Amino acid sequence: MPDNVTIGGGYVRYIKSFRELVLNDFQVQEALERIETGRLAPSRETHRQHVKQLKARFESSSDRTCPKCGSAMVLRTSKRGASAGNRFWGCSTYPKCRGVQDVT
Repeated sequence: MPDNVTIGGGYVRYIKSFRELVLNDFQVQEALERIETGRLAPSRETHRQHVKQLKARFESSSDRTCPKCGSAMVLRTSKRGASAGNRFWGCSTYPKCRGVQDVT
C-alpha cells in the first residue's frame, strides 16, 4: 500500500514521517493572521446567511447530475477570475471531477 493511504489512526504516523519544513514560523503566523482577519464576526445574522447559503447550495442539486461522471451537482460561487461572484453548478466530487454547468 502507498504511504499516503491510511487506515484508522495511521494518518498520525504518516504525518510524523515528514521532516522537511514547508512553512517557516513567520509564514505560519501570517497565514493565521489572514484567517483571523478574514472571518466574519459570529452573530445570529452571519449564522443565518451561512445556513441560507448551504440550503441554496444543496437544495435543488438532487435532480442535477454531472455531465462527465454522473455524480450530484452542487451550487457554487466563483471566487476568482473574470467570473468572480457568479454562481455555477460544480461536480460534488471536485477536484476528482471538474464538471460544471451554468446556472439557468
